[in-house]
Amino acid sequence: MNSKLLIGIFCFLICGQIQASRIDDLKRALETEGNDTLLLEHYSELFDLYKYVNIDSSAYFGKKGLALAEEKNLHSKELSILMRLGWLQAQNGNLDKSRAYYQKLETQSKSYKDTLHLAIALNGLGSCSWQSDQYELALEKFQKVYQFASYLDNKQLFKMALNNIGLINANQERYTIALEYFDKLLKFSLEEKDSAGLFITYLNIGNIHTDTKEYDKAEQELTQALNIALDSDLYNDISLAYIHLGFLYLDQKQYTKATKYADLTLKYAKEYGLKIMQADAYVLKAKIYSAMERYQDLKKWVEIGIAFSDSIGYFEPDLYNLQATAYEKTGDFKLAYLAQTKFHQLKDSLFTLDKEKEFAALQISFQSKEKDAENAQLLKEKDNQTLALKQKSIIIGMISTVLLLLFLLALQQIFARNKARKMNDFLEREVYKRTEELNRSNDQLTKSNDEIKKFAYIASHDLKEPIRNIGGFISLIQRKGDDLDRETQKEYLEFIQKSNDQLTDLVDSILKYSNIDAEKHPNKEVTNLENIIEEVKVLLWGTIKEKNVQIVYNELPIIYCYPYVIKVVIKNLIENGIKYNHNSTPIITIRSEEANNKIKIFITDNGIGIHPDFHERVFEMFYRLNSRKEYMGSGMGLAYSKKLLEKFAGDVRVSPDTTEGNGSTFIITLDTTRVVEEEEEEEEGIIDS
Repeated sequence: MNSKLLIGIFCFLICGQIQASRIDDLKRALETEGNDTLLLEHYSELFDLYKYVNIDSSAYFGKKGLALAEEKNLHSKELSILMRLGWLQAQNGNLDKSRAYYQKLETQSKSYKDTLHLAIALNGLGSCSWQSDQYELALEKFQKVYQFASYLDNKQLFKMALNNIGLINANQERYTIALEYFDKLLKFSLEEKDSAGLFITYLNIGNIHTDTKEYDKAEQELTQALNIALDSDLYNDISLAYIHLGFLYLDQKQYTKATKYADLTLKYAKEYGLKIMQADAYVLKAKIYSAMERYQDLKKWVEIGIAFSDSIGYFEPDLYNLQATAYEKTGDFKLAYLAQTKFHQLKDSLFTLDKEKEFAALQISFQSKEKDAENAQLLKEKDNQTLALKQKSIIIGMISTVLLLLFLLALQQIFARNKARKMNDFLEREVYKRTEELNRSNDQLTKSNDEIKKFAYIASHDLKEPIRNIGGFISLIQRKGDDLDRETQKEYLEFIQKSNDQLTDLVDSILKYSNIDAEKHPNKEVTNLENIIEEVKVLLWGTIKEKNVQIVYNELPIIYCYPYVIKVVIKNLIENGIKYNHNSTPIITIRSEEANNKIKIFITDNGIGIHPDFHERVFEMFYRLNSRKEYMGSGMGLAYSKKLLEKFAGDVRVSPDTTEGNGSTFIITLDTTRVVEEEEEEEEGIIDS
């Protein structure tokens, strides 16, 4: 056995014994410790000892420490524990719990004027949004962290913010913007001589060049990352650089080099217990053999990869897809079908969506029954209290003197009638209130059922079109077989790919629309509409430059609203104005009006316009006035915008002045505006901003 490995095992056993002994000592100390500061230190140390061993125990001691810190008004300790509990839940995939802790950290940091912990809270919330695929919301949080980091001159936060903003932009294929942030991070890391920062920056820049097919640049950057990792002797970083180089060479069809780096990754992962990296190495090996059409080797490595991934609870759908290919190419069609079925089960989000819809309907039904039971209980309480009042009147009358009886009885009757009337009024109001809630629940259930029926009909109709196209062209290829020339075959495959892209776009739009009801309310904020427009222009920078778009606005107000919601809706409307436009210079004009505690935002374009007959129908799911061949898209943008605004107390409609051929004007209406004077803004500190 390797001597290093023997030493490692010995050290692990000794450390394990020391750790167990320390845990026992701390637990005994908790029973007798009377000093609050030492008690908090014990809770903190137990949290750290358990966090990589037992998440439930770690969370338990963290919450005990949090309760003590809150009770004793130890604000700095409270913030520190909230931060660590948020991190713990995020590391173990409990995003809802993590988000709750970070939201509380954000609230308390503002209350205590602690800017550092506020920035940490925003960074945690950004990470939760990122892992929930809410990329724009995550980007907004990370940009605030970037501002706070610059204000605080906090280098660690500054690095994290630059890296996270770059990664999200790269994920959304905004590569130019991503490279700007990575260049800033590279310059900063060079100045600080920070090898960890240099490693991750070179790795990220290399991955962008791989995605954009700039292979020479990608190889140069990834090799830089590898050299830094080798110099630092950090095995996780070394294996990470190896696997990225492996995928780079696979992309270039340099299979010998790709295999070399896959084997090196596997070697390091096995030797140092990097289980996720080991699973990813199996995926890389399988993809190499698939590309080389060595299907027996592919079958072998896929089976190894699936068995290992299952053993560590890490599911990789690509392995099942590759397994289906291996079985199909080796003639085992039954196993190929089973593998493909498993692949679709892991990837099929529509299955999960249907289950969520069923659960929502059952939940509404349960709430309706619960309201019925509460109403019955209120009526019963009304009868009991009326009876009690009558009994009280009789008892008072029996123990009073004859003279006093007449007087007191008269007063008691007046009192009883007034009290009974008030009680009856109160109970009637409660019954009416609960009945109204029941009616709203029933209306919500009816509306949800109607929407599901309409959703199912329209979705199935639109989804069938690309599926039918794919099936048709596959049948053509099967019928013609070897008679197909390469040019025709290429044309057929392009049609199939186009239909597949259309189907993917439709499914993504369906998921996005259906998840609106499940979205939690973001915080309302004082928001400058001009800043929102500028952020949208950054997001659409590539399209604006390509199509020579002009976006015109002047003196837009500062309002109190949900900035994330209004940004999404304005972005969709501007994209519509650009898409449905034949002018060499599309012009989008934005203005606003304020009246009766409401604000109206007018977004006007010089595009193809909308006939008055279709002003309402354009907001229906999948409804399209024009052919998909002429204008690409799923037909869900306006429907999504309207439903999102309605959820957050707003609305959007087409202006009655809009006609066909004369451009379009959409009117966004928002409730409860609050104009903020510039003088008040200047007095607010960085926490309030």
